[in-house]
Amino acid sequence: MGVYRFLRGGIFVYDLLRLIVMLEVVVLFALPADGSGGAAFPLLAYMAPNALFPMMAFFFWLRPEEHRPYIFLYLSGKIVGIMANLGWLAFSFWNTALNLTVQGDFRSRLFVGSVFAMVALDGFSVLGGFLLDRGRARAVRSGGGAQ
Repeated sequence: MGVYRFLRGGIFVYDLLRLIVMLEVVVLFALPADGSGGAAFPLLAYMAPNALFPMMAFFFWLRPEEHRPYIFLYLSGKIVGIMANLGWLAFSFWNTALNLTVQGDFRSRLFVGSVFAMVALDGFSVLGGFLLDRGRARAVRSGGGAQ
Protein backbone atom coordinates (compact mmCIF):
# COMPACT_ATOMS: atom_id res chain seq x y z
CA MET A 1 0.00 0.00 0.00
CA GLY A 2 3.05 2.28 -0.12
CA VAL A 3 2.09 3.16 -3.68
CA TYR A 4 -1.12 4.76 -2.48
CA ARG A 5 0.74 6.73 0.19
CA PHE A 6 3.12 7.99 -2.50
CA LEU A 7 0.15 8.87 -4.74
CA ARG A 8 -1.54 10.81 -1.92
CA GLY A 9 1.68 12.74 -1.31
CA GLY A 10 2.08 13.40 -5.03
CA ILE A 11 -1.44 14.77 -5.31
CA PHE A 12 -0.78 17.09 -2.37
CA VAL A 13 2.48 18.37 -3.88
CA TYR A 14 0.78 18.87 -7.25
CA ASP A 15 -2.11 20.82 -5.72
CA LEU A 16 0.29 23.00 -3.75
CA LEU A 17 2.42 23.74 -6.82
CA ARG A 18 -0.74 24.33 -8.85
CA LEU A 19 -1.91 26.98 -6.39
CA ILE A 20 1.49 28.70 -6.36
CA VAL A 21 1.73 28.74 -10.16
CA MET A 22 -1.85 29.98 -10.49
CA LEU A 23 -1.16 32.85 -8.10
CA GLU A 24 2.02 33.82 -9.92
CA VAL A 25 0.43 33.65 -13.35
CA VAL A 26 -2.60 35.69 -12.29
CA VAL A 27 -0.42 38.35 -10.66
CA LEU A 28 1.86 38.42 -13.69
CA PHE A 29 -1.08 38.63 -16.06
CA ALA A 30 -3.08 41.16 -14.06
CA LEU A 31 -0.24 43.59 -13.40
CA PRO A 32 -0.29 46.44 -15.88
CA ALA A 33 2.87 47.57 -17.60
CA ASP A 34 3.28 50.56 -15.24
CA GLY A 35 3.64 48.22 -12.24
CA SER A 36 0.60 49.30 -10.25
CA GLY A 37 -0.82 46.22 -8.61
CA GLY A 38 -4.43 47.27 -8.06
CA ALA A 39 -5.85 45.02 -10.78
CA ALA A 40 -4.51 41.80 -9.29
CA PHE A 41 -6.39 41.82 -5.98
CA PRO A 42 -9.93 41.03 -7.24
CA LEU A 43 -8.58 38.10 -9.23
CA LEU A 44 -6.70 36.80 -6.21
CA ALA A 45 -9.90 36.95 -4.16
CA TYR A 46 -11.60 34.75 -6.75
CA MET A 47 -8.76 32.26 -6.43
CA ALA A 48 -9.12 31.84 -2.66
CA PRO A 49 -11.35 28.73 -2.93
CA ASN A 50 -8.54 26.99 -4.83
CA ALA A 51 -6.58 26.94 -1.58
CA LEU A 52 -8.95 24.22 -0.38
CA PHE A 53 -7.55 21.69 -2.86
CA PRO A 54 -4.05 21.45 -1.30
CA MET A 55 -5.61 21.45 2.16
CA MET A 56 -7.93 18.55 1.28
CA ALA A 57 -5.08 16.64 -0.37
CA PHE A 58 -2.97 17.20 2.75
CA PHE A 59 -5.69 15.78 4.96
CA PHE A 60 -6.10 12.78 2.62
CA TRP A 61 -2.37 12.24 2.88
CA LEU A 62 -2.24 12.41 6.69
CA ARG A 63 -5.37 10.53 7.69
CA PRO A 64 -7.00 8.96 4.66
CA GLU A 65 -9.55 6.85 6.50
CA GLU A 66 -10.94 9.75 8.51
CA HIS A 67 -11.31 11.93 5.41
CA ARG A 68 -12.33 9.23 2.95
CA PRO A 69 -15.98 10.43 2.72
CA TYR A 70 -14.72 13.76 1.37
CA ILE A 71 -12.73 12.39 -1.56
CA PHE A 72 -15.73 12.70 -3.86
CA LEU A 73 -16.14 16.34 -2.82
CA TYR A 74 -12.50 16.87 -3.80
CA LEU A 75 -13.00 15.06 -7.10
CA SER A 76 -16.20 16.91 -7.92
CA GLY A 77 -14.47 20.23 -7.25
CA LYS A 78 -11.67 19.22 -9.60
CA ILE A 79 -14.16 18.18 -12.27
CA VAL A 80 -16.04 21.48 -11.95
CA GLY A 81 -12.72 23.30 -12.30
CA ILE A 82 -11.84 21.33 -15.41
CA MET A 83 -15.24 22.07 -16.94
CA ALA A 84 -14.93 25.78 -16.09
CA ASN A 85 -11.49 25.98 -17.70
CA LEU A 86 -12.65 24.07 -20.76
CA GLY A 87 -15.69 26.34 -20.97
CA TRP A 88 -13.47 29.40 -20.83
CA LEU A 89 -11.23 27.96 -23.52
CA ALA A 90 -14.19 27.03 -25.72
CA PHE A 91 -16.16 30.26 -25.46
CA SER A 92 -13.42 32.84 -25.31
CA PHE A 93 -10.58 31.12 -27.11
CA TRP A 94 -10.92 33.02 -30.35
CA ASN A 95 -11.56 36.37 -28.70
CA THR A 96 -9.09 36.21 -25.86
CA ALA A 97 -6.60 33.40 -26.04
CA LEU A 98 -5.83 33.53 -29.74
CA ASN A 99 -5.62 37.34 -29.85
CA LEU A 100 -3.34 37.41 -26.83
CA THR A 101 -1.09 34.74 -28.26
CA VAL A 102 -0.91 36.31 -31.70
CA GLN A 103 0.31 39.55 -30.15
CA GLY A 104 3.43 37.71 -29.05
CA ASP A 105 3.20 38.79 -25.43
CA PHE A 106 5.00 36.30 -23.17
CA ARG A 107 2.57 36.89 -20.31
CA SER A 108 -0.45 35.99 -22.41
CA ARG A 109 1.19 32.86 -23.80
CA LEU A 110 2.05 31.84 -20.26
CA PHE A 111 -1.54 32.39 -19.17
CA VAL A 112 -3.08 30.35 -22.00
CA GLY A 113 -0.46 27.63 -21.63
CA SER A 114 -1.07 27.39 -17.91
CA VAL A 115 -4.80 26.93 -18.49
CA PHE A 116 -4.11 24.08 -20.92
CA ALA A 117 -1.61 22.51 -18.51
CA MET A 118 -3.97 22.91 -15.56
CA VAL A 119 -6.79 21.13 -17.41
CA ALA A 120 -4.51 18.22 -18.33
CA LEU A 121 -2.89 17.88 -14.91
CA ASP A 122 -6.20 18.24 -13.08
CA GLY A 123 -7.46 15.36 -15.22
CA PHE A 124 -4.57 13.24 -13.95
CA SER A 125 -5.33 14.39 -10.41
CA VAL A 126 -8.94 13.22 -10.79
CA LEU A 127 -7.75 9.86 -12.10
CA GLY A 128 -5.37 9.60 -9.14
CA GLY A 129 -8.23 10.38 -6.77
CA PHE A 130 -10.35 7.61 -8.27
CA LEU A 131 -7.40 5.23 -7.98
CA LEU A 132 -7.01 6.18 -4.32
CA ASP A 133 -10.67 5.51 -3.67
CA ARG A 134 -10.59 2.15 -5.46
CA GLY A 135 -7.40 1.14 -3.66
CA ARG A 136 -8.85 2.14 -0.32
CA ALA A 137 -12.05 0.17 -0.93
CA ARG A 138 -10.03 -2.86 -2.01
CA ALA A 139 -7.81 -2.63 1.10
CA VAL A 140 -10.81 -2.36 3.41
CA ARG A 141 -12.54 -5.37 1.78
CA SER A 142 -9.42 -7.51 2.09
CA GLY A 143 -8.69 -6.36 5.65
CA GLY A 144 -5.44 -4.62 4.62
CA GLY A 145 -6.03 -1.40 6.51
CA ALA A 146 -5.49 2.20 5.44
CA GLN A 147 -1.89 2.26 4.29
